[in-house]
Amino acid sequence: MQRPPDLEPVHLKFTGALSLVFQGDNLVDWVAGGREFSLEGTERRSQVSYAYPFDSALDCPSGRFAVLFQRLGTKAALVDTTTAHVVREIDRSYYHASAYVFPLALWVAESGHTLLAHCPDEYNRLEIDDLDTGERLTAGADREPGDYFHSRLAVSPSGTRLLSAGWVWHPWDFVGWFDLDQVLRDPRCLDKPQVAANALHIGLAEEASAAWQTDDFLLIGSSDEPEDPEEVADLEDARRLVSPGLAVVDVRTGAVVQSVSLPHPPGAMLPVGTHEVVTFYDYPRLYRLSDGQLLHEWPDLPTGKLTSSIQHHVEPPPPIAIDTRGTRFAVSTSDSIAVVDLASRSQS
Repeated sequence: MQRPPDLEPVHLKFTGALSLVFQGDNLVDWVAGGREFSLEGTERRSQVSYAYPFDSALDCPSGRFAVLFQRLGTKAALVDTTTAHVVREIDRSYYHASAYVFPLALWVAESGHTLLAHCPDEYNRLEIDDLDTGERLTAGADREPGDYFHSRLAVSPSGTRLLSAGWVWHPWDFVGWFDLDQVLRDPRCLDKPQVAANALHIGLAEEASAAWQTDDFLLIGSSDEPEDPEEVADLEDARRLVSPGLAVVDVRTGAVVQSVSLPHPPGAMLPVGTHEVVTFYDYPRLYRLSDGQLLHEWPDLPTGKLTSSIQHHVEPPPPIAIDTRGTRFAVSTSDSIAVVDLASRSQS
């Protein structure tokens, strides 16, 4: 397939990245102590070593903090991005921690304070901390969380909702979300996620991955597990997530408003406007949401075959940065860091 010039990757001639996040117009490898790559091709090396086998990082939209973590471990560290010094250590429950991705999210609240969502004490109990005051905003003895393994946390673009794309026993991938205004008024709202229609119907498509399209709409991707034909035949509403494929869900109602079949599960996703999406299963592909038409693909940028939060049995992907704010992505390859900018298509 011929790709137009504006979608050709820019190859930055850097190797050995351990993690990647976008920070403004630069890429930063926080696991390597804050090693920084400009999109113009210059590098700022770090003098910091964390002396711990972190393998992943995420950043805060404000750029003030980053979190280093071990995907399948119990240890993370909150880092001040101006100094690369550790502000505090973060832990999670050991329970099945070696099987699924560490649950973490950072965002800036309307107050201007930076908030952290994580599961510091129990695998199924989400907490939200104010990093500016040190206060735990969701503390309470009357919390009764359901039996849910939270993972791959993400906050909607305006910071109004929190997504958890984890799993339930035994195991079944599952996507849920929370209204953050409600949660901060009543932390018990964190104990029962809101879900899409048919989310726990085990004869239907498994909800394996998710990404915010807007504050009110969520992209949910399937696994590659087949559906039960008899269960599908009994459904009255044909608008649903299919396997393999993805669906657009209105989180205000939980209704599936759009669904499309794909030749593979999506894995991680990058929405491009409201009509297109990049999927990262195996390698990046750009699809049109209305009919699932493949618009572009980058088969020379392998990105791994992850779908679920359960990843102990799958080879880890290379460092990948997905910039939902700027509609860009970057992939570390054997001889460079490839950067693709989709901004010219993000107005659709």
